[in-house]
Amino acid sequence: MKLVRVEQSHVDIIYEWANDPVTRMYSFHKDVISYEQHVEWFQRKIKDTNCRFYICQHDNDLIGQIRVDFENGKGIVSYCVAPLHRGCGYGSQMLRMLQELLSNDLDVIPITILQGKVLHQNVASQKCFLNCDYDRSERDEYILFTKKIR
Repeated sequence: MKLVRVEQSHVDIIYEWANDPVTRMYSFHKDVISYEQHVEWFQRKIKDTNCRFYICQHDNDLIGQIRVDFENGKGIVSYCVAPLHRGCGYGSQMLRMLQELLSNDLDVIPITILQGKVLHQNVASQKCFLNCDYDRSERDEYILFTKKIR
């Protein structure tokens, strides 16, 4: 299994995953995303120097996507496991692989902390962050997971 940088050819599969009913249910914004909105967002993300955006591959299967946006010394993590691959431990594996990739590139990445925001009802994602030794902090609308990486 490996993480590779997202490319233009991934735009449609990431759109499909983003609009999956379970993904929408556990997202902060519940509305279905239009294709036009997605393409505009996708283009911004793949060009953004303050973002690392990866797709997870295992053999010929696309497992999911994970990205980190750099803001004020923090890396804000967001990920999605493809519907066919949920419940297999891939979320935790992607988080670990992301951390390893970032730790090998810390001289150019301006972050010291990784964070993820997870809705209270998204127990699977909470378990992924806890499995990767993130600290948990309750908030009114979500749970904040934090991990110091240097």
